[in-house]
Amino acid sequence: MIRKIIVLPFLALWLTAQPAPAMEASAQEWGPALFNNKLIHDFGTVARGALVEHRFKLENVYREDIEINSVTAACGCTKIDFPKKPIKMYGTAEIVVELDTRRNIGFKEATIRASLAFRPSDPGRSPVSTEVQLKLRAFIRGDVVFEPGVVQFDSVAPGQNLQRQVAITYAGRANWQILDAVSSSPHVQVSFKETGRNIDPALNATKVTYDLAVTLKDTAPPGYLQERITLKTNDEKQENARVPLVVQGLVVPSLTANPAMLMLGVLKPGQSVSRNVVVRGDKPFRISGVSGPDGQFRFTHATDAKPVHVLTVHFTAGSKPGKVTGKIRIATDLGGASVDVDADGQILPDDSPAGDLPKADAAKSGAGKTEAIKPGAAKPDAARPNAAGRPGNILRTGPLKEVEPGGDKTLPSPK
Repeated sequence: MIRKIIVLPFLALWLTAQPAPAMEASAQEWGPALFNNKLIHDFGTVARGALVEHRFKLENVYREDIEINSVTAACGCTKIDFPKKPIKMYGTAEIVVELDTRRNIGFKEATIRASLAFRPSDPGRSPVSTEVQLKLRAFIRGDVVFEPGVVQFDSVAPGQNLQRQVAITYAGRANWQILDAVSSSPHVQVSFKETGRNIDPALNATKVTYDLAVTLKDTAPPGYLQERITLKTNDEKQENARVPLVVQGLVVPSLTANPAMLMLGVLKPGQSVSRNVVVRGDKPFRISGVSGPDGQFRFTHATDAKPVHVLTVHFTAGSKPGKVTGKIRIATDLGGASVDVDADGQILPDDSPAGDLPKADAAKSGAGKTEAIKPGAAKPDAARPNAAGRPGNILRTGPLKEVEPGGDKTLPSPK
């Protein structure tokens, strides 16, 4: 009897992953590879008091889990944060290091030691450990001071114009000037004006002050904000003529969907699966429509207004094997806001003996129709098996709407 072997996508990835290094392997062989050999970061010239932070990114390219045991610095000039959970195969993580620019002036180099270890799944094998050295470098100008050292917008709602102020102080040449201030983002606007220029007897130098106004425009899209403002000065040395200032914040979307990536799994043709997506708004809203990648998808959701909705995605695998990808767009009456969810799955060839996997049966599973629920009534899905024969676990309230390819169709209330 000839047996066919099907290599699943995740198995193919596993086969391309590297085995764990041997005990005698040195840090030069596998430690730096986790960081793609990007072990040094140079900030260039920065102002005193400025936020100077770098994220060393690492990816586990091996088959065994990796743990970060500790991350330490040779000096007390840094703040360090790193993940405490194991990093799975092809998983990613970041070691975040902040350099203190208030207590240091001039050239500064910080050495960070990251202690890493493999944790073999085989209890008979010993862990494999190594240490990787990371470095941060910066030239901290003592004559230019930012207060505060970072433009922080925290959490803001979309569609707002917000402004932050930064005081800039320079001590040195009498003719020192800021010539320009350039933002790295079209959603962050910056302006400046000179507020003082006088001789400071205590410093025996000219003291120059500026006010910097940073505006987060109402066009800023939802998501994390990590931008930079570059001050251009009339310093003669080119390495000193550009001074960066970090801008951070979070624009909180009015509408979110979780999970953002909907994993459908691996299915045979005709097999069905249901997944839930939680949609949240900053105030009560209605789902006005849902569209999917193709006719293999259908959706059910409540039609009443509330701040949290549970959208159920029903997927029935078609006859064509291959990767299933696409976007599910959820439209609402929340100011016309919509949110997208990425769908991902795999349809295998239908070459297994009959009865290996359950087939979707419209007559038995109810595929193609949805039972409407009267407003205010509640009916647990646990009383109604899904297409795979397993009871659901979501308690829905309010009328349900079935969404078919091409648009919404509200089901009539039961008589």
